Amino acid sequence: MDPLQRKREQDFIRLLTESERDLSMYLYRMVPFHSDAQDIMQNARLILWENFDRFEPGTNFGAWARKTIFHQVLAYRKKSKRSQWLSAAALEKLSHDMDAQDDRTVR
Repeated sequence: MDPLQRKREQDFIRLLTESERDLSMYLYRMVPFHSDAQDIMQNARLILWENFDRFEPGTNFGAWARKTIFHQVLAYRKKSKRSQWLSAAALEKLSHDMDAQDDRTVR
């Protein structure tokens, strides 16, 4: 395996592992069903990996990952036949509030 590819994989796994708990908490606050949240997180992990070359090292991985997760929640909500979802506007507000809280915690 190419050493740069190996480093890229190691960086991704490290960043994802360090952020996993916070990302899961973020997701579970927006999704009413545990099984749906698990599906969304699994898909989001794949998308994060596929787009990891777009992540700028030294920036906030958690914030970058939350954006992806948020868009996955909206897409999953649109496909879902369940009626217990928050509105898109409510999800956006909740996401924004959680991002702002995270920004205050990081400083």
